[in-house]
Amino acid sequence: AQAKVGKYITYDNLKRGDMVFFDTNRKRPGYVTHVGIYLSEGNFIHASSGGKRVIISSFIKSNYYKKRFVLGRRIIRGHKTKQVAQIL
Repeated sequence: AQAKVGKYITYDNLKRGDMVFFDTNRKRPGYVTHVGIYLSEGNFIHASSGGKRVIISSFIKSNYYKKRFVLGRRIIRGHKTKQVAQIL
């Protein structure tokens, strides 16, 4: 549901605070299974299931997440809560 809220953002247009969504399962191509928040300079923060903690990862240092990136979303200031509830 999170991947449907806000403005669609491509990888090349990510800005600090954008949500980044990934397909880490590979069983259903394009299906969102993981989410993080873009920081800047190719870095994002997320809860790592493998490391069982919150970490900062880099799109630049490792291609793992860059290859699995599905889309970004920018939550626009003033976004209506009712719209979010309708999607859920």
